[in-house]
Amino acid sequence: MTPKLVIFDVDDTLAPRDSIELLPGVREYFDSLPGDLYRPIVALTTNQGGVGMRCMLEQDGRPDAAKYPTQEEVERRLAKLAAALGVPYSRIYVSFAFKNAWGTWTPTPVSGIGDPRWSRAWRKPNPGMLRQAMSDAGAGPAETIMVGDREEDERAARAAGVTFIHAEAFFRARVPA
Repeated sequence: MTPKLVIFDVDDTLAPRDSIELLPGVREYFDSLPGDLYRPIVALTTNQGGVGMRCMLEQDGRPDAAKYPTQEEVERRLAKLAAALGVPYSRIYVSFAFKNAWGTWTPTPVSGIGDPRWSRAWRKPNPGMLRQAMSDAGAGPAETIMVGDREEDERAARAAGVTFIHAEAFFRARVPA
């Protein structure tokens, strides 16, 4: 059965972190997709907590804030990556929320209040982004797969009730010999 929706993690699944260069097998997968009638809907999901970290450091007046990306920089990179895939996709789902090693969440900036991208429920391993992607695509858990590279991706998939496939296994068959 071809899934109705394929949800991909971004960093180290489709491209190296902070890059738009596609990893081996990714181009081959997207080039092999069938015509529009049978093509699954594609959604991209990613945790980008560096944005939350930057906001917190800026609020504290810390000079090292600039080493983390802005929300606009992340949005531009993700749009370029989606364009590089060369296929229509339902949406990009991103979490800017950040939880530090001590379990403290960074504050949501005023501009992010009410924006689900700043919601803790959207940060994987929570299933918020996946559930929103399924709702937007009109796909149920049985019609959806999640492809990722980390335990947090697998835990988010499990919490959303969808099948998880590790990126290495998913793309391995598509790497030219």
